[in-house]
Amino acid sequence: MREAHLIVTFNPPEDIFKQQLAALDDQPVIVVDNGSNANSIALLNVWVGLDAENRKLIELGQNIGIAAAQNKGMELAKKLGCEFVLLLDHDSIPRGNLLKQLVDSASEQLRVDKRFAALGARLIDPRSNKELGFSSMVDGVWRTFRCVEGESLIPCEFLNSSGSLIYLPAWEKIGPFDESFFIDHVETEWYMRVKAKGFNVFGSCQGILHHYLGDSVVRFWFFGWRTMPRRSGQRHYTIVRNSLWMYRRSYVPFSWKANNFAKLIFTLAYFSLFDKERGSQFCGIMRGFYDGLFGYPAG
Repeated sequence: MREAHLIVTFNPPEDIFKQQLAALDDQPVIVVDNGSNANSIALLNVWVGLDAENRKLIELGQNIGIAAAQNKGMELAKKLGCEFVLLLDHDSIPRGNLLKQLVDSASEQLRVDKRFAALGARLIDPRSNKELGFSSMVDGVWRTFRCVEGESLIPCEFLNSSGSLIYLPAWEKIGPFDESFFIDHVETEWYMRVKAKGFNVFGSCQGILHHYLGDSVVRFWFFGWRTMPRRSGQRHYTIVRNSLWMYRRSYVPFSWKANNFAKLIFTLAYFSLFDKERGSQFCGIMRGFYDGLFGYPAG
């Protein structure tokens, strides 16, 4: 196979996961399971067994983190002869033939760009119908760009993990995902390395992915009504911890660090004061600051 989807699963929500599997019928898929419950494993084994030639399953038996699981999936894709791998979370649903759309765009870009590394789908959260956009740095300021009519590709600094089509030869040169991060900012750190090594990243305006960002969506007022994903205190712990670990890396731009730190302060203030589980949110975020300052990633 020339290309494949790579899904990392961990106790996926059954209704959304079934929609995802239905959307991937007749397409090549590698699933790496991070120690899901028996029901999820049974569902996966039945689905993979329906088309064993195009569907591969790696059962890890324990949660080793999304970075390590993705690395195992990428290595299998390499053994299968893949050039392109489309990363998907277990709660992301491709619209249409997303893989083909992205591979066609990537192949066209490779003809004129030998430093091409990855291409990202347009992400839309179906709960809020909000398009997440693509991040790019303009004159030292981080901005979010959304597709407008007639646009094909948008140069950007990094992509969300889910919806990233990665060119495998570039991935081998850049290196694997950092497994010490376990879950959050795995893709952010990798894309910072991508840019530091002189490779190019783009957002695609052609393919759409429905992606559920966070456990739910909260609405708040800040000079106008806005929405943002709500996560548990445990997830905020890893987000904060890994953010501070990112600050130590010389290839991470100072502008990203400053912008991210402002977001962390807002996260601390909002979720510690207004969330329904404000106690666990405060504890998780503060533990993240402590371990981010005084702990060190493995290796």
